[in-house]
Amino acid sequence: MKKHLIIAIFLNLLFCFRSIECDHNLLNRSCINRPTMENFIISPSEKFKIHYNNYYDEIDNFAFEVALAADSSRKVIVEELGFRQEISDDDGIYDIYISQLPNGSYGWNCLESDIGSSWIEIDDDYIGSSYKTSGLDAMRISVAHEFFHAIQRAYVSIPGSNSYFYELSSIWIEDLVYPDINDYVEFSQIGDAYFDDPTLNFNQYNGYGLGLYGHYLDYKFSDNILERIWDYFSIEQENNALNAINYVLVQENSSFPETWIDFNSRNIFNGINQLNNDIYYYSDQILFDPINLNILDIDDYFMLFNDNFFTHNFEFSTNSNNKSIDERSFNFIESFPAIISFDSYPLNGYTFLAVKTDTRNEIINISNQNYVNTFNEGDIISVLNSSNDSFETITTSISKKNISEFVTVDIFPNPIYSDQITTLRINSEAQINESTIDVYSVNGQYIKKINLDNFTYNPFSYSKKDFKLFNKEMANNIYLLKINFGNRSIIKKVVYIK
Repeated sequence: MKKHLIIAIFLNLLFCFRSIECDHNLLNRSCINRPTMENFIISPSEKFKIHYNNYYDEIDNFAFEVALAADSSRKVIVEELGFRQEISDDDGIYDIYISQLPNGSYGWNCLESDIGSSWIEIDDDYIGSSYKTSGLDAMRISVAHEFFHAIQRAYVSIPGSNSYFYELSSIWIEDLVYPDINDYVEFSQIGDAYFDDPTLNFNQYNGYGLGLYGHYLDYKFSDNILERIWDYFSIEQENNALNAINYVLVQENSSFPETWIDFNSRNIFNGINQLNNDIYYYSDQILFDPINLNILDIDDYFMLFNDNFFTHNFEFSTNSNNKSIDERSFNFIESFPAIISFDSYPLNGYTFLAVKTDTRNEIINISNQNYVNTFNEGDIISVLNSSNDSFETITTSISKKNISEFVTVDIFPNPIYSDQITTLRINSEAQINESTIDVYSVNGQYIKKINLDNFTYNPFSYSKKDFKLFNKEMANNIYLLKINFGNRSIIKKVVYIK
């Protein structure tokens, strides 16, 4: 029992080192009283006072770099993004203290009064094995992160149960102030449960893993969307951050559940180098791992096998809510290629499909509608559900039809008269990317080849291609057409009349 208590205290302290919760965590004695230090400098903007003790040769230079980082952070946050100013203390200059913190401790923001004035304490050199980024870069993102906590206190001084939103916002701001310092990439993935378990309620995460959601909101709406949310959060009756997020998004003809399911769908594709569509909402997604999926073999769910009909299918229901997503993913291992049909029946919710194959990456909203496509071995499909209600049952039906190798071909018109356009019509469930036609006389003499590239393939109806088969120099006769589809061929007889 004693061992478990020690571990719990250590974890609380570790979380506190980069958390706004430091101000009322009694285990962190640094926030009880301001540090007392002998030296200080004023930043070039005269908005910050940097305090330090002169105990190593380069600390003067380090303090000056802190001052520059503070000025840069304030310029972006207040002047460019339009957030409220920090709450001033008695002298009107914001205080930052440089201290020797434990290895891996970036810093913290400490609340001083109930009106929201605060101060910051940061490490003195950021050298140690436990920092994801070291030296001046680690200092810079720490100053940006902790100063944004000071800005947040101008809206709601004490986070209460909303600390995840404070950390989300501060992780987000780090990369806006210093886009080339990517400390948050690794920290986000190991400092929060989000990437390992994306199906928890949004407000159950500590927020460190959710910085990308801020970038997603910028992409979907505008670069002042977070400020608008913070502004409404400051007057929201229950001081509930999730209510504030949803309220502002509703003004944008969206909602939190709709953005949350879209955000999670896009994060399935993180780390892909050559994503040739608009799935990425932020360039740093390529640096992140995809969210963890529970991938199941789809064939385990199909019990009946009939190649002619969608008779083998299964159905599952999920109890979705307005704070989380339900995720179920499938891969295709045996008896493929096949045609798969997805149907979803949410009354007041959303069902998204995230499709990952060798030839396509796409996200499809199939709420109250059907989606059908062909899938091959190795493909992965994720079914994500969410709801605008606190409780909603969403039913997803999945059906499979094995693809037949049988191909039928029609040529018309037949006979073909001089200068007429010939149409080739193909019915095939198997993929056809292109085909060629070898033209022979009725006696078997080879005449020419026609290449039908850029073939428009449709596995659910017929596909067709128009082309000029004959010219005036060719004689009235019966001709044989050898139509080639990869390693398959079909012979058709046609009559040409001038």
